[in-house]
Amino acid sequence: MTNDEIDRLVAYYMDSFRTNREADAISYGPLSPEFAAQRAAWVRAELRGAESALLHNHLESTQRLAFDLLREAGIRNVEPDALARLSFRLLSARVDTLREDAKRLPPDSPTGSTGAVEVSPQLLPKVSELAGAYLEYRDTSDPMSPNTRGEVETAIATLVNLLGDGPLASVRNKDAQDYAANVARLPQRWRQKFKGKTAREVLAETEGKNLPRVLPATVNKEIGLVKAFWRWSVTREELPRNAMDAIKPLDAGDAKSKRKSLTESDLAQLAPVIASQRAKRPERFWIATLLAYSGARLAEIAQLRKEDVQQVEGIHCLRITADVEDGSLKTEASERLVPIHSAVIAKGFLEFVNASPEGSLFPDPDGQPVSKWFNRQIVKLKLPDGSKKKLHSLRHTMRDRLRSAGVDPGDAPGDPWACA
Repeated sequence: MTNDEIDRLVAYYMDSFRTNREADAISYGPLSPEFAAQRAAWVRAELRGAESALLHNHLESTQRLAFDLLREAGIRNVEPDALARLSFRLLSARVDTLREDAKRLPPDSPTGSTGAVEVSPQLLPKVSELAGAYLEYRDTSDPMSPNTRGEVETAIATLVNLLGDGPLASVRNKDAQDYAANVARLPQRWRQKFKGKTAREVLAETEGKNLPRVLPATVNKEIGLVKAFWRWSVTREELPRNAMDAIKPLDAGDAKSKRKSLTESDLAQLAPVIASQRAKRPERFWIATLLAYSGARLAEIAQLRKEDVQQVEGIHCLRITADVEDGSLKTEASERLVPIHSAVIAKGFLEFVNASPEGSLFPDPDGQPVSKWFNRQIVKLKLPDGSKKKLHSLRHTMRDRLRSAGVDPGDAPGDPWACA
């Protein structure tokens, strides 16, 4: 990379920075004294940090920006020396812009003669600190299921990695949009395929590779979790604006229209595969069988306990509930009794239950090992539209069977199929 290319990238950064700063000034409007004090404290703290990094040649803070600029310019395979020179120039430019901002601030006077209230940088909570407070709030006031809590923690960790761990007040609309764009650039199932690596490391490793990217619906879900956290934080800190509002959801299409039921032909091909698991992996056999004949969700079946198999007015039923530690229901209305189909009883399910010890019927309360196994069988069998068929498709198969029999699943109390 030539010096001219570095000059152009730095000039582009400076122009973009000043443009965004002017846009932010318009968006913020008049600042309250408290928020003005917070911003002043942040600018001074950032300037001190940037000047120290420049003095000691600590370039880590601008390497992320350098990578982003190189990607936008379509420049790849940059030598380490050139990357270091670009990072140094960007850090120098950052110091210059912060010095410009600092000149516009009222004097940093301990007497407060200007009327501004100085706030110590230590009093400006970082994103990670607010994340801890948010999770504590949710645990006590608005509990999440263990799975959802894990998803929130993971999403916020990715946010911090991509966005940085500064005060919320320092995040601009452009920063939020860049974060969302980077999430959409990540490969599918990157957390499983690149275990132990951060989102930014995965982006650097997969740059220029033709890999399938995270689906829009998945991107929207993750960013939705982050936006909920951000809204709570903005309210808590009494900030005048929410940078995450600048993120627009990706067009994921009609997700339900993309889901495919397993046809009777599909089920005929899957039946011997499922039956083969009855003795050696009974959880695979019984979870798949119960899903096929109940229309329940995977987690609802996988978390069943022995005491959840009941007889009510002479009818054997499954009690779907979330009153156990690992219990997971999509909505409160999902708690219900589900009659056990006669075909399931004929296959010996009640005998299986009676022979089971007290407690959980199946080893994994989320059912994910069974789901992964089942989905692999769909691929191996090369079922038509296999990419759109999963274990969850059994729920839609049951819905289609009910409709074919003249029963509208939406009429069933407590578990409308619209929530599928």
